[in-house]
Amino acid sequence: MPKSGLIIGSGIAGMSAGVYLLRSGYDVTIYEKHVQSGGECVGWARKGVFIDGCAHWIVGTKEGTDLNEVWKEVGAIREDTVIHDNEYFAKYVVGGETVTFYSDLTKLEAELLRVAPEDKRRIRSFIKTVKHYQRVVIPTKRPLDYNNPFQWLKLAVKMAPMAMEYGNVKRVGLREYAKGFKSPILQELFLRIINPNFNLHALAYTMQALSIRDAGTIEGGSNVFAKNIEKTFTELGGKFVFNKAVSEIVIENGVATGVWLSNGETAKADYVIASCDAHHLFYDLLHDQHTPKFYSSRFENPEDNPLIQSVFLAYTLPVEEAKKLPKKIDFPMHGVSIGKFEFEHLVVLNHAFDATQNTTKVCLSVLNDVDDGVYEYLKGLSREEYLAEKKRLGEAIRAELAKDFGLDESLFELLDVATPLTYERYTNAYHGSYQAFASTKRMGALMHKGIIKGLKHFYFCGQWIMPPGGLPVAAFSAKMSAIRLCREDRKKFIAK
Repeated sequence: MPKSGLIIGSGIAGMSAGVYLLRSGYDVTIYEKHVQSGGECVGWARKGVFIDGCAHWIVGTKEGTDLNEVWKEVGAIREDTVIHDNEYFAKYVVGGETVTFYSDLTKLEAELLRVAPEDKRRIRSFIKTVKHYQRVVIPTKRPLDYNNPFQWLKLAVKMAPMAMEYGNVKRVGLREYAKGFKSPILQELFLRIINPNFNLHALAYTMQALSIRDAGTIEGGSNVFAKNIEKTFTELGGKFVFNKAVSEIVIENGVATGVWLSNGETAKADYVIASCDAHHLFYDLLHDQHTPKFYSSRFENPEDNPLIQSVFLAYTLPVEEAKKLPKKIDFPMHGVSIGKFEFEHLVVLNHAFDATQNTTKVCLSVLNDVDDGVYEYLKGLSREEYLAEKKRLGEAIRAELAKDFGLDESLFELLDVATPLTYERYTNAYHGSYQAFASTKRMGALMHKGIIKGLKHFYFCGQWIMPPGGLPVAAFSAKMSAIRLCREDRKKFIAK
């Protein structure tokens, strides 16, 4: 009889871990508090229109890359998967100019020089950094601490150019980096590309993936991507238990033996893997009895380790109008706030490129980063006040969209508004953080092993393993958990 694995959470990490364990000969059950799988990689419908809430671009879409191999192993990317390359990360309206942040580095350099020739030296230095980052290697074959000396040497040689850059860029915050440009346009632009709390390392990694065409968009969006993994999991014999939240991990004599469920039931297993929010895991399910310093130090110091929180709004626009608009554009915005937080720009994603999602109407989604003060403000509202605040924000953003695109406001219909409280409600995300901690210039160790000293038969994976998280981290950390489990059990790990 095969040994059993119990997984907490059916997001990308949980399902991926389940796939690897099933292939390696284990009986696997995933417990999920929600009614469906996918975690934060999810889409939903409002008024007959599909809203894609997550997978707007995914690292690992290029054939032959290490992450691509992982996505194929878990079934997320299949032979019939259609991938749309991203010609640019976004278009930015800055200082009266529309600047295209191209994926192609030659085009990007020319575009930045066009608007800021006075910054030639700094622009070329940035491009050089991204090129060095193209040598980055994600540890998808085995946990780093399992490498032998030859494997370490091979890795070091391959990553040498990137590693030398990393030592410098990880200590440079985007705010201070942006100040180094002479051009006011570039000073503002580099604060709007990604979350300005991040360090230069995060931007360089993002751009290297785009520059080698390894960060495409999956046709069908988040649901197709997540459902592909779900299909692999169930075809291999995996089982889901939905609508059953885990309330505590059962530990007997230093060994994880199962979980307590919120309805008072228990579920036993030989091994437990948690793929849920890190704060929920360590402070709720484990009652702060096994919290690694890697996490406690970060949660206790939010100034140096800010969360990644956002408000997400969805609107419809007639397809004939949407097809005229860019795939992604970022406008400056003033006079719109939520609590004490003032929005400075408006990020709009246009899903018209994917005809499989909607036909007569297209979803335009707005994803704007906020700070923890927004979470605290919304948390303090009554339900009636909260709903009214969401409606007010939705209407304010609708007016901005009409103004920025030069279209009649009546063409935009508000579909939905998700806030940090939404992420918290559906996924137990700490303060509604849809990723992990931001990669800042003061961040500590880059990655956690996903094991706890003194606690046997327990592993954890997911995007909190390596800030700032994201879908690739969720998937490869799941693979690492399965490899560690198999080694502890002295069983052969089978990836595919």
